[in-house]
Amino acid sequence: MSSTWPFAGRGGQLAELRSARAGVVVLGPAGAGKSRLVAEAVRDLPDVAWVRATTAAAELPLGAFAHLLPASPPAGNLLRWASESITAGVLVVDDAHALDPASAALVHFLAAQRTVRLLVTVRAGERPPDAVVALWKDDLLPCLTLDALSLDETADVLGRALAGRVESDSLARLWRTSQGNPLYLRELVLSGVLRDVGGLWLWHGPVRMSTTMRETIAARIGDLAAGERSALEHLAHGEPLGADLLAALTSPAAVQGLESRQLVTVQTDGRRLHVRLAHPLYGEAIRASCGTLRTREVLRTLADAVASSGLRRRDDVLRVAVWRLDAGDRADPSLLLRACGHARAVRDLPLAERLARAAGDSGEALLALASALFLQDRYTEAEEFYARAWASSLSPAHRMECAAMGTLNLLWGLGRDDTSMLDEAARRTSDPDQRQILRCFAVSSRYYVGDLGASAAEVAAARRASWPMGDAARGSVLTVEAPLRVATGETGRALECVTELMTMLAAEPQAKPSITGILIDNGALAAAMSGDLDQADRLTAMLASGEEYVGSWNRAALQACVRRACLLRLRGRPADALSTGGEALVRLPGVPTVYAGPCLGELAHAHALLGDAEAAEDVLARAAVQALATGPVTDLPLAHARVWVRAARGDVQGAIDAALEIAGSPYLMFALFAL
Repeated sequence: MSSTWPFAGRGGQLAELRSARAGVVVLGPAGAGKSRLVAEAVRDLPDVAWVRATTAAAELPLGAFAHLLPASPPAGNLLRWASESITAGVLVVDDAHALDPASAALVHFLAAQRTVRLLVTVRAGERPPDAVVALWKDDLLPCLTLDALSLDETADVLGRALAGRVESDSLARLWRTSQGNPLYLRELVLSGVLRDVGGLWLWHGPVRMSTTMRETIAARIGDLAAGERSALEHLAHGEPLGADLLAALTSPAAVQGLESRQLVTVQTDGRRLHVRLAHPLYGEAIRASCGTLRTREVLRTLADAVASSGLRRRDDVLRVAVWRLDAGDRADPSLLLRACGHARAVRDLPLAERLARAAGDSGEALLALASALFLQDRYTEAEEFYARAWASSLSPAHRMECAAMGTLNLLWGLGRDDTSMLDEAARRTSDPDQRQILRCFAVSSRYYVGDLGASAAEVAAARRASWPMGDAARGSVLTVEAPLRVATGETGRALECVTELMTMLAAEPQAKPSITGILIDNGALAAAMSGDLDQADRLTAMLASGEEYVGSWNRAALQACVRRACLLRLRGRPADALSTGGEALVRLPGVPTVYAGPCLGELAHAHALLGDAEAAEDVLARAAVQALATGPVTDLPLAHARVWVRAARGDVQGAIDAALEIAGSPYLMFALFAL
């Protein structure tokens, strides 16, 4: 990949520069692309002269202009002599904030005389000479502030540089990490954080600091006092930190100094002040410059300080546990398991796995590890640890969880319809709510394998329960009733179930991210079935962007992509559906999975609607290997696609026959779409 990228993302600003007759001052932070923008603006112009200010040239009067001026200055009017020596029609003054006073005065004189068109770049955050500031303060030249690239502009830049499309989540991560700075964006890509997967660029691995990026950030940070350096190190390893805590660990003067230099930001959260680094890449650069011993010292200091405050905030437990592990210290297994639960709730699944492994071999630790593996689609490994946890000593609540999650792992991950653990767990408990929750998981299994009658009967029985159900049991009933009502075409009741349970979960959506995500998806499907595609789009967007629901959970992102592809297809946009389905495709795990059926079904369907029957059949052939057949939910999307593949081949009668066959399904949502 070339280190010189095509110009992109600044079309409006480029037009503004080209139309500025007298010239313009371009103001922006380092790496914003000021010089590149100006270079593009004058690329095809004749008679252009460049002046590049440097620290070395600033030691001499008119040092930046030395290459444009005669060797011997006159004894008289220096500015007039210098201005008359510049004969170019266009003068570019790059990094004018670094000009010496005489050069700055010359630029001001030229602007006032209007004898040359001036394009001047100035770095934001610096202190330019007064004569340079006066260019826009005195209205001699308009000032164009070059802001960070927007997400769409970032996509444009990357699309042209890579000659391909960046997957949506990877694009958003690049944009957040670079904060829209073109230089940082380019250096991130050149460092190798993206890889091409089936024609789509995906983020993989950690950030790698290139030499250019490291030097640019070091120049921005500048020289630091010892206290300031310490404060940045603590933030790099532990942000956000309370302002009082950071000041106590370093000094109030150090924190205030960093804020005044705009190296940190201070945000209000209720009565607390939180301090963060001003740019995500500052943390990468600072961590890279810390040795192992210093890093461990900082981590221990952070862990001790936050632990001594009583772990009051929700994520304090997770942060302290990770700091202890990263410092090479032994941590209390109970702390690790609490932290693992939090990591799992926010869907940092690799971290949840790491914490569970560090917690030891107790039944609870084995169960936590099994669930972290299951949620990462590592089903065979998960089965081993669910079995080990089941055979160990577990509390009633943990045994119920083991039975429920272990059963889902068998069905969704390995294609085995086996509810024996649910049955055994129900026999071991006398708690009616726990029994109800276990029955609901069994109902979920029956629904997925296609037994709607048994599922409906169980839900009806739960509705007639003779005891006052707690929220957990009532929520479990709603969780299985919603997809059941969608399947049977009762979209109004399905949406009522979704709304009721979302209200129950609203206070703490992170506590049940899986349930929340499933509910939103079922709500989107119910809305689509009832013809309200706008509501379906809103719900799907909530799932796709909901950090509190899915975090970086690959499976949920995959499902959101599939649902978006479905809605695009229903709107008559098969090309967009194909593009979105491609994002889901690269997220499929490398093992047979229930999620492959809906994903590959949408892809094949879109290909067929676009008239590419051969591509559609290739996708269906892949589905025969990768789609784990567990029942209608996973099988019928593929059946729908086969209808349109036959139509694309010209076999209209075969397509009609296939559609009528689907229409006989008790899953009315699929029957409706088939007709």
